Amino acid sequence: MALTFDDGPSRYTPQILAVLRRHHVHATFCMLGDEARRYPELARQVVAEGHQLCNHSRDHANLQKASPAKVRAEVTKAQKQIKKTTGVTPKIFRFPYGASDSQARKIVHGYGLRALGWDVDPEDWTRPSARKITTRITAHVKNGSVVLMHDGGGDRSHTAASLEATITRLQARGYTFVLA
Repeated sequence: MALTFDDGPSRYTPQILAVLRRHHVHATFCMLGDEARRYPELARQVVAEGHQLCNHSRDHANLQKASPAKVRAEVTKAQKQIKKTTGVTPKIFRFPYGASDSQARKIVHGYGLRALGWDVDPEDWTRPSARKITTRITAHVKNGSVVLMHDGGGDRSHTAASLEATITRLQARGYTFVLA
């Protein structure tokens, strides 16, 4: 199963990285280009600790029904920002809101990027308690799951606080963690 974190990096990223480090777990960070540029040290730390990068657009624009020029701009600007900041060119793209259409998917694939979805969403962006986030994940996860969480885009303290219990419970159930 894969843990993924969207919308960062942010001031909550170090807390998430610390938990992942303690448990020897690697995750996929779907970064916004603007946030990678805003927090370059954190973006580089994600890479230095062996995590996978994913392009999540420049500024989280909804690309469903967007013009081809808008889709191209969001993808290429983020690729450049992330590459310039981290030295890594992402090979994966996650559509903001998970929203895409055939035109946007074709453009993304044309850049050689694989689209990344998810099948477990604890809706941490609604700011439920850490306990509720953990419960939502552990109740719905299965072999091969891709879990959507957020390290940016607002107050993510509950997400960070949930991670210790989430990983501990999943490991106790025999799950191993892979990159998306």
